[in-house]
Amino acid sequence: MIYSKKELEDLRLDALREIGREVGVRAPSALKKKDLIYKIISVTSGTTLPRKPKSGRPCLKSHYIKAPNHTDPKVLSNKEIKVNNLIKHLQLVISDLNELMEITD
Repeated sequence: MIYSKKELEDLRLDALREIGREVGVRAPSALKKKDLIYKIISVTSGTTLPRKPKSGRPCLKSHYIKAPNHTDPKVLSNKEIKVNNLIKHLQLVISDLNELMEITD
């Protein structure tokens, strides 16, 4: 939605900050009312790109991939099977993309 300057000037600062967050103004709480109004107008009109949304909570250490147990051959073989399956899948995706590129040429 594109807002007019008059509409935005009539709003309170907290409402402007909420609008700023919704449209993608970077750090709307740090801006003065006048600056925030101009940022909202520039983002909604397309002259300025909106900020990228945060991707979420950072990954916990427990979610990182653990090193395989080298003493257990089953663990290594299962890991190798998963890697080989992933490589085969990626090769299929790449070949499909190559075919699509040939069609569009």
